[in-house]
Amino acid sequence: MNTRYITQIDDPALVQVMDIYQKAFPPEEQMLASFFIKILKDPSQKLAVVEADGLVRGFIQWQTYEPGSPCYLCYLAVDERYRGQGIGEYLYRFVLDQCDPDTMPAMLFEIEHPDEARKHGPAAETMALRRQGWYQRLGAKVIEGTHFICGTDWFPGIPMKPMIHSVVPVSPQEAFDWAMEILADDNSEKLRQMGELSLV
Repeated sequence: MNTRYITQIDDPALVQVMDIYQKAFPPEEQMLASFFIKILKDPSQKLAVVEADGLVRGFIQWQTYEPGSPCYLCYLAVDERYRGQGIGEYLYRFVLDQCDPDTMPAMLFEIEHPDEARKHGPAAETMALRRQGWYQRLGAKVIEGTHFICGTDWFPGIPMKPMIHSVVPVSPQEAFDWAMEILADDNSEKLRQMGELSLV
């Protein structure tokens, strides 16, 4: 397998990425298709793929900030035909390996809240819990005691769970402060403390 960055709109792999993206995420969590054009024009946005035999097996997209700030993992998805082969973990660690105590001390992201998923049936709730457990097994922690609303370009916000994977010791309060800065853009209406903070 080959891992590489996509940096140009005319890269043929981009079409495959968009197809995987559309199939992997529910509509209310998807950005408009123009999202991919925008990120390729922004040097702070990164998009990498794993390929084999000319086919994209999975992709990961994240955003970097000023040195000393966490990065924001936006999307990670694997083509459904190749799941269960370690591709998702490989992509996750591809970004995590770039984390450094001085330049990029943590990775922040959010996952679908199991309570929200429950509205779509037991299978959706089970999948949300499995996704949370998968990230926790890789070393990420849920920032408990928070209520986070994530919105997209064309859907109203939905409740999500913020998570952090830090390469430096971090307290729950520090994790919350980072999440407020990166995930919520300092918007306290998006991310609120709803009790005692903890990392689990």
